[in-house]
Amino acid sequence: MGVIEALEQYIRKVYHRNKVLPRVKAKAVLLYHWGIALRKVERFIKALGLRGSREAIRQWYHRLSKLMEYVLKSSQELYVDETKIKGRRRLYYLWLAVDIMGIPCFAYLSRRRDTWTTKIVLSSSRGRVITTDKGWWYKKACRELGLEWRHETFGGRNAVERAFFPIKHRLKGFYKRFPWNAKFETISSFLRAFIFLYYTLEGLS
Repeated sequence: MGVIEALEQYIRKVYHRNKVLPRVKAKAVLLYHWGIALRKVERFIKALGLRGSREAIRQWYHRLSKLMEYVLKSSQELYVDETKIKGRRRLYYLWLAVDIMGIPCFAYLSRRRDTWTTKIVLSSSRGRVITTDKGWWYKKACRELGLEWRHETFGGRNAVERAFFPIKHRLKGFYKRFPWNAKFETISSFLRAFIFLYYTLEGLS
């Protein structure tokens, strides 16, 4: 199955009414995923004689974030880390839990980095053995949840560091930060959609 055909199937799962053909949506979503600006994607769609505004394309993309949990699998042994995500007005934290192959099992965007947030991430990812850096919030959260905690600076934990690379590379298109009017929910769904698409397309290549 090709990339476009696979995206068509996913799009049909989240869009029950398709005034625009799923194939058109798949092409537009793919272009935006690769870093083409919404304005240019809109021009491409209209050049084909088809309908698709910038806002519609943005919505097509964000809706795919709902499919993330259906594709990403859980694992007993996880590597967990977080990175800062810049909005125009404040910082957020993107948490990733990946398996030993570096494939994300869970992603979560938060406004805080503390024990309570860490417990949400770890319990939701459903791992039992957690390897992290030396952040105190990890050790405390693992102890309170009854999980096995391991500290590792390099080695296998590089898997989660590598998982952040494509995300940070894509964010360069936003000058490393989201627009000033981007809401928390918008940033969260964009990141989840990107992670879903990136690793789905990697699996198809």
